[in-house]
Amino acid sequence: MARKYFEETQKFGSQVLYLGMTAIYGTVLSIFGMAFYRQFVQKIPFGNHPISDEGLVLATALIMVILFVSGWLLFSSRFQVEIRDTGISLRFWPYMSKTRIIARSEISSYKIRTYKPFREYGGRGLRKGVKKSGDAYNLHGNIGLQLVLNDGKRILVGTRRPEAMLRAMNKMMELK
Repeated sequence: MARKYFEETQKFGSQVLYLGMTAIYGTVLSIFGMAFYRQFVQKIPFGNHPISDEGLVLATALIMVILFVSGWLLFSSRFQVEIRDTGISLRFWPYMSKTRIIARSEISSYKIRTYKPFREYGGRGLRKGVKKSGDAYNLHGNIGLQLVLNDGKRILVGTRRPEAMLRAMNKMMELK
């Protein structure tokens, strides 16, 4: 059985994110709630170009589904990294259908480095980059493990525990 040296699970989430999502969701729900109240309780058409009652019900149902799915995707997603004696496994649920395994033998070099998530990769999450920057798996911060594979591909793995990740990489790579 493979020996595990490092494990980290990250989730989206910060007070700024929670406040922003609450403001957006609250605003959208308030507008549709007001439209429902005016059109169905007060029997007054909502807006300058009112939508039919059936259209309002359909639009509200669609918006509720979109808000639920986007909230679920955002708040249930998690990024898991494991470093074992055989290699590194990366899982970003629910965006990746399979765990990505990077075998120890595929890794040419590695280092912990500071990066700029938006400038280098266009944001956070699972990012498919260009050849120069490569792919990135990042949710928080600006420190990550930069891997260079034997074929020249680059992969950046964001972490909140850079020292522990580097120790685990050193242990794994000593076994080569």
